[in-house]
Amino acid sequence: MKSILKKIISITGNTIFFFRKKNVVRSEVKKILVISLYFRGDALMNTPALRILSRIFPEAKTDIWIKSRSEGILDNNPHINKTIVFDHFKTADYNDSSKPFLKEKINFIKSVRNENYDLCIDLTGKYSTALFALLGGFKYSIGLNYNGFGFCYNKFVKMDTQHTAGHLAGKYTEVIRQGLELTKEEFDSASETDNFRNEIYISDSSRNEIRKILSDNGIGFGDNIISIQPSAGWKAKEWSGEKYSQLISHLPSGFKIVFIGSEQDAENIKSIIKNSNAPEKCIMLSLPMKLSAALISVSDIFIGSDSVGLQIAGAADVPSVALFGPTNPGFSNPPGEIHKIVYNKLFCSSPDNEQYCTRDAGKTCPDIHCMKSIQISDVVKQVNSLTENNTNKKYQIAE
Repeated sequence: MKSILKKIISITGNTIFFFRKKNVVRSEVKKILVISLYFRGDALMNTPALRILSRIFPEAKTDIWIKSRSEGILDNNPHINKTIVFDHFKTADYNDSSKPFLKEKINFIKSVRNENYDLCIDLTGKYSTALFALLGGFKYSIGLNYNGFGFCYNKFVKMDTQHTAGHLAGKYTEVIRQGLELTKEEFDSASETDNFRNEIYISDSSRNEIRKILSDNGIGFGDNIISIQPSAGWKAKEWSGEKYSQLISHLPSGFKIVFIGSEQDAENIKSIIKNSNAPEKCIMLSLPMKLSAALISVSDIFIGSDSVGLQIAGAADVPSVALFGPTNPGFSNPPGEIHKIVYNKLFCSSPDNEQYCTRDAGKTCPDIHCMKSIQISDVVKQVNSLTENNTNKKYQIAE
């Protein structure tokens, strides 16, 4: 039924708005707005596309619209002129308010129209962002769309990022390539021949602040650190607190273990540490995003689910062990040998060309067996594989 409705919307919209279809004249683009309204990890996976834009339009100013949940993750990025934060467009079936916020939306659209953007690039692709692209007063607009609203853009990129194999970061850059009709030579030069590594820019002040916080908690500059983020975008992606508790005593003895999360995660993390056999090995830090990123960047290993912490580790070139369950690691795990995956593919898991499992990314799953099937020994094995060849022998491998 949904697919039929999408086709009806698409056919009707394309019939009414056929006159809007046009190619982007690049010489006319001086000011760009990128729409990135999913979660923090998704915003980081948009950074290779932002980098390509800055190379194609070196004189243009690129602003990015995000939600407040992504604040801080794109700070100091040299490819961004300004970050705009506005929450009141629904882009997910979870963790978003269903209130209409009509007055706020109208005022926001007016403020954007006053900015006189030449080009809008929608990397979110929902009906709400498509309608925004239609109403925002842009000279040109490019977008992908999941809801049949491709007619809202001057240049619709027919791509379903959730239902085709390949890493999300590469797909977002493909929107830029197709939308701007870049030649292979232009795209290879701008992307450094398919370099889709995320970018994060952590200030010296944030690094200095996190080192002081660590020092105040008995962790020195030369200590080895494992940072662990037990939380994820939704509960189905999280490993159990009980297993994290058991994991602690099996990690290499020379490491300091730092659990990170928001204030909402604090009780769960306290319980994890309290119920472990080695609480003395651990500390908990509830930090703003910029300091969590700084902590991960000075860590030796990151452990966590498919989460923003994993994307930060990839961007900061920090070795990671990622625990995947209801999401497909081929879509979001950082590239490279230093990023290890723990993933048990079950009958209900994602096919290779699907981002989410057959249980709506676990949100309709009664038992989340994919995450429950991950054993402590699976995680320890991958941690040891990262440490055994390290030339810094300040720690010992756990047995």
